[in-house]
Amino acid sequence: KDTTMNVMPSSYGNILVPLTDGGLQYLLAGARASVGVKSGRYMYEVKVIEDTSTAEDPQVKLKVVSRHMLKLGFSMDTASLLVGEGDQAVCFDSEGTLWIGK
Repeated sequence: KDTTMNVMPSSYGNILVPLTDGGLQYLLAGARASVGVKSGRYMYEVKVIEDTSTAEDPQVKLKVVSRHMLKLGFSMDTASLLVGEGDQAVCFDSEGTLWIGK
């Protein structure tokens, strides 16, 4: 339900994809599920299905090593869509760093 402006739903089902044309690959993309958890144990699963290049020229894509960051966590409904950027969220990034608050 809540996404940044550069995230679109895919036509292949329950998949969200960031827009990557015309320089949009350099922007951070964020999405938040709308299911609330009140108590008890909970979990969710995320699967990365594509690793895209940040290069705009197709000839350069083979030479450029992209540095992507994936953050997964939990936040309040009033928190930023970029999890880990505010004081109302907690997350882990793809390198194993724990982000709590700012």
